[in-house]
Amino acid sequence: MEHNIKKCLELAVYATEANGYADPWWKLALGKCYYHLGIWQEGERQLLSLSAGHNHSVTAFLYLSKIYEKQDNVQRAVAVLEEAKKTHAFEPKLDIAIGRIYDQLNDLDRSHECYKRALSM
Repeated sequence: MEHNIKKCLELAVYATEANGYADPWWKLALGKCYYHLGIWQEGERQLLSLSAGHNHSVTAFLYLSKIYEKQDNVQRAVAVLEEAKKTHAFEPKLDIAIGRIYDQLNDLDRSHECYKRALSM
């Protein structure tokens, strides 16, 4: 199977329209496609629209934080992940993602804490 993000985006757009813009799975797919195509503002809009009436999935939070990292807004990326930990407290992916951000900022003590929490889960 081809790795064709533009075709995936086209399919996700049609499916979202067919479902009345209400299906969170297709909104997540749109957000992921826009992220991979480098259209971060639109990806952010799609991922944020998931919060209106739907529970964010861990994947949505992770992609949203990646978008903020690409926009050089690491404080917001960490804030999104910390917010996700309130509803998904026992998800080690969130602590790993926060740890990686702190690694990039050369804050080894904080990153070590995050990795330790993830391992303890």
